[in-house]
Amino acid sequence: MKSLILEKNSKNPEETLQIAEEFINSLDDKNCIIVLSGELGAGKTHFTKGIFKSFNFENYNQVTSPTFDLVNTYKIDNIIIHHFDLYRIDKLNSDDTQWLYELLNDNSLCIIEWGNKFDFQINKKLYEIEIIFLGENERHIKIFTN
Repeated sequence: MKSLILEKNSKNPEETLQIAEEFINSLDDKNCIIVLSGELGAGKTHFTKGIFKSFNFENYNQVTSPTFDLVNTYKIDNIIIHHFDLYRIDKLNSDDTQWLYELLNDNSLCIIEWGNKFDFQINKKLYEIEIIFLGENERHIKIFTN
């Protein structure tokens, strides 16, 4: 059963970055999975940029969604971040499952856009972030944990 741990409105992209930074900085253990959901253009990748910003990643604004590569991996200081985009995948075949679970199981922060399409059976802390489009720049952000 998931529990709501944070709910905030964002009036602009800068506030969305701040919410992402506050959230990731509140975590004691960054070895976890973050699943981002929301319609196209809701701000999943923008929220991800806020996570990168919290790690003082100089090029956080250049982080893009790996729609065609499916995953980009970064090493920042002592942390490995896997940034996934599963938009193009409707069903995981055995090859997808193997490489995906290998990365999810390593000691890393895993950020998965469109990950709500799948039920990950993994022994790792999971956070679900739901971004709801309210207007041109406004978003409602809900963060749940397992």
